[in-house]
Order: sequence, then structure tokens, then C-alpha cells
Amino acid sequence: MKEIKLIDIIKESKDYFIVDIMIWLFAHNIPILLAYLLKLYFDANFKDSLYIIVILYIVFFGLRTLLIKLGADADIKAQHKRADSLYQRIITKANEKVALTDSQVHDLVDIIQNDVNSIVGTISYGIDTFCNLLGIIIAFIIMMSINVYITILVMLVPLLIFFISNALKDKIYDRSNEIRDNESKIIESFQKIIEDARSIRIKSLEDTIYKRHGYLLAKNKDDKIKYGQFKGLISVANDMMVDLNIIIILLGSIIAKLSPGDVSLFISYSFSINDLATYISSFTIIYRELGVNIDSFNKKISSIKIEAEDFIACDWLKDKLKENTINVLIGKNGSGKTRILKALSKSYRYPLIFKNSSIVNENLYENISLGDDVYNYDELLNIFSLEDLDNRDILSDKELSGGQIDRIAILRALRKNVGFLLIDKNLSSIDRAVKMNIIKYLENLNMGILLVDQEERDEYSSYNKIYI
Repeated sequence: MKEIKLIDIIKESKDYFIVDIMIWLFAHNIPILLAYLLKLYFDANFKDSLYIIVILYIVFFGLRTLLIKLGADADIKAQHKRADSLYQRIITKANEKVALTDSQVHDLVDIIQNDVNSIVGTISYGIDTFCNLLGIIIAFIIMMSINVYITILVMLVPLLIFFISNALKDKIYDRSNEIRDNESKIIESFQKIIEDARSIRIKSLEDTIYKRHGYLLAKNKDDKIKYGQFKGLISVANDMMVDLNIIIILLGSIIAKLSPGDVSLFISYSFSINDLATYISSFTIIYRELGVNIDSFNKKISSIKIEAEDFIACDWLKDKLKENTINVLIGKNGSGKTRILKALSKSYRYPLIFKNSSIVNENLYENISLGDDVYNYDELLNIFSLEDLDNRDILSDKELSGGQIDRIAILRALRKNVGFLLIDKNLSSIDRAVKMNIIKYLENLNMGILLVDQEERDEYSSYNKIYI
């Protein structure tokens, strides 16, 4: 299967892509149209039609609200369409080898879900950013048609903001790290004072240590104030750049003798132009992020080697299982009993208890109860022969036998009130007398249970036996 590219994703959802572009292009750029209405009001013969201008403003604002709602709905549908297309690729690759059940498809989808969500989400954000950029280009063309020189001067401001912000970004980051490092040193210094308190008192160094530590605290506080002031100055400088644009427009309008409508248009469009650097930066990041996510998706697809034996057909076994009773799967060692249990668990979401399950570092009650009350706790301890563990505050895997761990795992699973339970070789390492007590208890639970064993035994005579 060939690697997917961005253009492939767009082609596979081109109708949604076009609708998305059109809706957001109109939604984001209605303010440009509204600004042009103001120009007409000031310059053309619309001064006697103020009510018409106001009505048009209300209509366009309402239209923009509607378009944003439509855009959001179209965007969600487009994301689902693109996600389905990407998921279908891995399903198609898998089905080349073996027909998968819905559960197996779900497991494969989980592998690439994060990449798919990132890809479709980033494409949507990219479309939104592109439409905003296109709006700025439209505003730029209109401004250029009115006065080239003032437009160029106005464009220089956001570019200046872009370069200044990038130049200062590293300096701000380094300064922030420096402050954090200093705070770490202060903490280390304070801890050392505590550790050496007795020695300091003996040597009468309290005043010296106090002054040194006080100096570090004062310096850190001063550095934080300067850092905050520095960030504040940058923010003020950015705001001043916006004001500078308006000053350039006003001075330019006097020199170039712009009409009142042109001045209002330039001022309105200048606010969009000031976001140019932000949108360029965002679009660059989006493009790079898309490349990374698509590469990750392709690598995961290519690394998944799906063979028929990876998915054991277990429908035949499901048909033979009986509910509300004990079933026993009997087969020689190496016949694939554990793999079949795993396949059943994946395909039908049956809980599976593995041999040598984990133990929580709590007492026995917490290991069994899962946070709920256990009303027949003492009876269960007697049946499963776990009374000797009840007086321990904390249980540990290293201190318990394999049989004890397996019995706790079975009890824990039974607390979940599941309809069908798969038990691997958990009973094989348990004393026969205890095992018989447990099996007798399982008989009375009125739930479906599947055990596995290497050979047929007398105690299985009344159970539903399945051979492999």
C-alpha cells in the first residue's frame, strides 16, 4: 500500500474541502465587506441612506453567524469523512490477509487513532487559517488599488512585529529558565542550611548565612520583577505597533489626500493586516505538523504486519459455549488454548484472567473488593483458602505463591459481575482440595465460565467439554 500524502486526503474529501473553504472564506471575510460599506457611506451618495447601511450591517452580521454555524457543522462532517478514509486504509490492508471481526477492526483503529485525530484536526485548523490569510490578501489588494505607498508602509508594521517577536522569543525563554535555575539553587541552599544547622550554630555563622540567603532571595525577586517588566514592555510594544499603523494611515491620508471613506477602509483593514505575522507563523507550523502526523501514520501502517494467524477464528468455539454453566476447553500443551482465550476476549469483550496476574500493593480486602463492599468476605476467604493473608497490611507479588495470586485474581474478577468469564491456567497451580471447593463455588454462580486444561478429569464430567 503506497504512502498517503496530504493531497490524497484532500482529494478523497474534495467536496467537503471545497464547501469548507467557501463557507469559512465568506464567514471570516464579511468584516472586509462591512468596511467597504463604510467607505461607500462616506464617499458615495449613501449619506441619505444611513438606515439602509445599518440594515445591511445587521443582515451581514446575521449571515456571518449563520455561516459560522454552517461552517462548524461542515467541518465536523469533513473531519469524519477524512477520518473514515484514513481508517479504511488500515482495514483494507488487514482484510487483504484475513476477514476481521468488528472487535478486531476496533483494535486496529486504536493503533492509529491519535494520528488520525491529529491529521483531520490540523487540516481543519489549516483551512481556517488559510481563509484568514486569504482575507488579508484580499484586503491588501483593495488597499493597493487605493494607494500603493501607504499600503506598503502599513504592511511593514506586522512584518516588523514578526521579526521582533521571534528575535525576543529565545531571550524570554532563556531568562525564564535562568530564573527557574536560580530558584532551584535557593532551595538547595535552604536545604543545606537545615542539614548543617548544628555546625552553623557552633561556628556562629548564623548572620553570614542569613545575609547570603537573604541576598539570593532578594536577587530572585528582583529578577522576577525585571522579567515581568520585560514581557510587559514587549506587549506594550506590540500594541504601539498597532497604534503606529493608524498614525501612518492618518499622516498618509493627509499627504495623499485620501477620502474619508478610504481612511476608514485603511483603518479597518489595518487590524486584519496586523494579524498577518500570526497567521503566517501558524500556517507554517500547521504545515510542518501535518507532515509529522502523516509520516507517523504511514510508518504505523507500514509497520503493521497482519497475517491470518494473528487473528484466530473463534466463532466455532463461541457457538459451543454454554451460558450459566462451566465450560472446559481441553487440549494438549502448545495447542493454542491461551491464544484462543485471547481471541475470544478481543472478539466478544469477555474478561480474561491470565496466569500470574498482578497484585495491588494493598491489603487482601482491597485487592478483592475493588473499592466495593464484599458481604460474604469471610466465606470467600474460606472457600479460596486465603485466610492466612487477611492479617497482612500490604500484599506483595514477591511474598505470595503463584496459587495465592491466581486465587486472588479469580475473586477480583468475580466481583465485576460479568456475564461470562475466561479463566486461563489459574487453577492448575492450586491444591486439588482447594480447587474442588472453588469449582463447586463457581457452579453456583449462575454465570458462564470457560476453564482450560491439558487433559480430561473426573471433576469435569458434568461440565460442557470442548476439545481442540
